[in-house]
Amino acid sequence: MKLTLGNLAHLAEIIGAVAIVISLIYVGQELNANTAAVQAASLQSVTNASSVSMLAVVENEDFARIRVQAMRDPAQLSETEQLRWFLYQRQMWLHFQNVWQQWELGTLDNGIWEGYERVICRDLLGDEAARKQWQETHAFALSTEFVRHVGKCG
Repeated sequence: MKLTLGNLAHLAEIIGAVAIVISLIYVGQELNANTAAVQAASLQSVTNASSVSMLAVVENEDFARIRVQAMRDPAQLSETEQLRWFLYQRQMWLHFQNVWQQWELGTLDNGIWEGYERVICRDLLGDEAARKQWQETHAFALSTEFVRHVGKCG
C-alpha cells in the first residue's frame, strides 16, 4: 500500500480518535477518584461536627446538667440556661441540615444519612411536644426543603 497524503490523513484521524478515547477514559478515572475524595471529606466533616457537638456535653458538666434538665422539664431552666439550651439545639439543627444537604448533593452515603434521619425522627421529634417545639423555635430558621423532609417524620 502506497502512503499518500490522503492515507496519512486517515491514519492521523484514527490515531487522534484513539487518543481522544484514551483521554476520556483517563478523565473518567480522575472523576471517580475525585468523587471518592469529596465523599470522604464530607464524611470527615460530618463526623467532626458531630463530635464537637457531643463533646460540648461530655466535657462541660454544667452544660450536661442543663441538657438533662431540658430533657426532663425545660421550664425549670433559668433564663440563661434556656438560652444556652436553645443555641445548642439551633446549632444541632443547622448541623443536621448540613448533613441532609450533603446527602442531597450526593456527597454523603445513603447509610450515613439514614442514621441521622433515625436520630431526628425517633430521638428529636419522637413525640408531639418535641415536634411542636421544633416547629415553633427552629423550623423557620432552616431551609424549606429540609423542613419539608423532616416533616415526613412520624
